Amino acid sequence: MIPIQYPADTPASFKKLVEDYRGHKIIYPHLKAVTLAQWALESGWGTSRLATGHGNYGGMKWRPYMNAWASPEQYTAHDGRELYCHFPTNGFWIDGYWARLDRNEAYSGWKKHTRDGADFIGFIGPIWVGTGAMAEAQYVRDVLRLETIFAKSFEVTNETPDDGSAGSGTSPWNGMLPDGSIKKKS
Repeated sequence: MIPIQYPADTPASFKKLVEDYRGHKIIYPHLKAVTLAQWALESGWGTSRLATGHGNYGGMKWRPYMNAWASPEQYTAHDGRELYCHFPTNGFWIDGYWARLDRNEAYSGWKKHTRDGADFIGFIGPIWVGTGAMAEAQYVRDVLRLETIFAKSFEVTNETPDDGSAGSGTSPWNGMLPDGSIKKKS
């Protein structure tokens, strides 16, 4: 494993997120590098107030379907004051991130884009940033540039899981809710 070359001002909380994610089981482990790259870009390597104060590494706004992983918190961002997700732990952030993709209709079909990091971020990135074609394309390029930093530290393959879960409707979050109960299909 090659150590990650963090920017000098990277807080310990972001480094802990990386280590927690390394040991966190998800169905698409080959997407860990690209999702970490997205989180690094979104949070300024964990230096944003939203990341340091709310465990929110993606600028994720609050929606009621996130209540199993996060609580709503008023936060003032570049686009004004609004409710954002507050995640109490890195595990809640990780599972909440993946659950959001399943629960937000805008990402419908995302599981068909899990071949590799470029396929994944090429699909979800423009939806996540939602600011127009030029900015969306730059966002994808920026995430993929950062992905190389994390890919060197993680064992990354370009294969989808061999457990039959790819495209099966199984969520990449582990299905367990924060209280330890199992999420029932609705």
